[in-house]
Amino acid sequence: MKISTLFARAFLVSAAVPAVALAQDSNGRIKTITLSSGGLAEISRQVQVRDDGRITVDVPTDQVNDILKSLVVRDGAGAIKNMSLAGAGGISETFRKLPFSREDFASLPRLLSSLQGAEVEASSSGKTLSGRVLGVQERAAENGEVEHVLSLLGVDGISTLVLGGDTNIRFLDETIDRKLKDAAAKAGRSMAEGSRSISVAIDGQGERNVSLTYVVPAPVWKTSYRLVTSADGTARLQAWAILENATGEDWDDVKITLTSGNPSTLRQELYEPLWRQREEINVAVTQQPKFRADSGAMAARAAPAPQQSFGGRALLEAAPEFDMAGIAEAAAVTEGDIASTFELPGLHDLADGETISIPILDTKVPAVQLSTYRMEDGTEHPVAAIELKNETGVSLPGGILTVYDERQGYAGDSALTAFPSGESRFARFATDSKVRIQYDMQPSRSVVEVKVADGVLSATVKQVEKTAYRIAGASDASRTILIEHFRRPGWTFTSDKLDTETQSHYRLKAQVPAGETVTVEATQERVNAERYALIDANPELLIDWASSASPDTRKKLEELADARREQEEARRELDRITSAIEEITEEQARIRENIGAVPDGSDLQKRYLRMMQQSEDQVADLRASRRRAQEKADIKDEDVRGIIRTF
Repeated sequence: MKISTLFARAFLVSAAVPAVALAQDSNGRIKTITLSSGGLAEISRQVQVRDDGRITVDVPTDQVNDILKSLVVRDGAGAIKNMSLAGAGGISETFRKLPFSREDFASLPRLLSSLQGAEVEASSSGKTLSGRVLGVQERAAENGEVEHVLSLLGVDGISTLVLGGDTNIRFLDETIDRKLKDAAAKAGRSMAEGSRSISVAIDGQGERNVSLTYVVPAPVWKTSYRLVTSADGTARLQAWAILENATGEDWDDVKITLTSGNPSTLRQELYEPLWRQREEINVAVTQQPKFRADSGAMAARAAPAPQQSFGGRALLEAAPEFDMAGIAEAAAVTEGDIASTFELPGLHDLADGETISIPILDTKVPAVQLSTYRMEDGTEHPVAAIELKNETGVSLPGGILTVYDERQGYAGDSALTAFPSGESRFARFATDSKVRIQYDMQPSRSVVEVKVADGVLSATVKQVEKTAYRIAGASDASRTILIEHFRRPGWTFTSDKLDTETQSHYRLKAQVPAGETVTVEATQERVNAERYALIDANPELLIDWASSASPDTRKKLEELADARREQEEARRELDRITSAIEEITEEQARIRENIGAVPDGSDLQKRYLRMMQQSEDQVADLRASRRRAQEKADIKDEDVRGIIRTF
């Protein structure tokens, strides 16, 4: 067998060979496809069989794991025996049994190094050598590039050969030559194969139709909505489904069903061989088994948010001019426990890789206009919105929604989240620039009750936050304004405009006539219990607490406030004197340095000595003052402690 340096290049190019075309006739006809919003397609094929036999289905290789996971055979007059297909480990098994790896196989120097001792005949640049391979080394060539040098052990000793672009290698050992050819053939087939044939063995009697159902990955189908408003407080809602055929084959006369919801979708490697790694231990040593710790049962699911309901005026008061065409036939809709199912009417043809959009719902729903506002948005204008209530009897999947004004046409876009039957949703679609909203927030804090025990003051403190929203209405029309006020956990809320609540906000509704200004007020309150050590209490805070205490406690708190003021003044005086001593001490250090730096007996030295004497006198006076200040501070400290002991 001859191998050239072009071998690795050819081996890699084989990966670009297109996948073989699917043999659709042998697969049986696809009858139905159910596309899930979880990104999976449930495919059902129908195959005609007679008595015992095998059903062969060609599928893309990347679908094999999911088919091994999910294949279900439905045969009323037979039973399934097994399912088989060519193993994925063929090429891996081939190299596992060889002295070289698949990576070595793609590089001539690496291949020769892995076959150390093999007998070869090698030629390059007109030079031919034979012998057993000792190895391949890298070295720098004269042009600075790296070259590979083959070392051979022949009858005349060790010789070397530089591997160049014209290198040819012939393996003289028939066993190695055969293994190389077999590995090359299997590698080529592996790179070219884009599908696998799955064979299902069936036992049964007579001629009959057998269904094969399995689940494979598919693009998530999407939903888009069109909404045309009406003057009677309703809107025309039309839903369209957008789906793609990415199954690897064409769909011909296929029944399509769509399911919504949020299913759990898992994947596992079932096709590739899995070798368990075993721990190597000494014969006489045993080891305790290891068990994964139990993580406990799944927590209970949280209760759903309360259903919302809002009033308001109809969106428009004009005769219909934007008339949206109806759909030929709506999908048959079924409401399940956790998802909705949309069975598309008729049969559909869709080539592999194509996309189709099909209307699935056309109905009227209650719809009223209002403008919503949140201070967190950081703008003075509210957002125009439509409140929709789902009275279709079926839960609608989330999707993008385009709003049309029946009089003026396109009004804006909105995002519609998953929409269960019976619930309401806001579709916010444009800024209501004709309305301005400003707010003023006034926080306050007051002490409700004060108690003292064991030198600790317990205060009941009431915090109040009042917010006033000033709404300047549109000059040409009235508005229904819905203010969403942030909900603070642990606080109570009051407002005469409170309409409903969500998990995160209170919703306040106000009617604003044209050209008028309306104020909406909201109050949040919280009562806290606070504890303070009296020994460290601020005098001003003590006076504040005294106003909410009993007469006896008030008198003691006022007395303590006076004592704390005197204590703080004594401490400030003590700190002032201490700082003055530290400053003079630092100045003395400078004077000492100057005394040592000038000639002895000089006038300058005498001057520095006088300065040192003066500073020493100052320090002595300050130290005496500090002793008196310390005594006074100690007395004031004891006064404070004495008052606290009398509470």
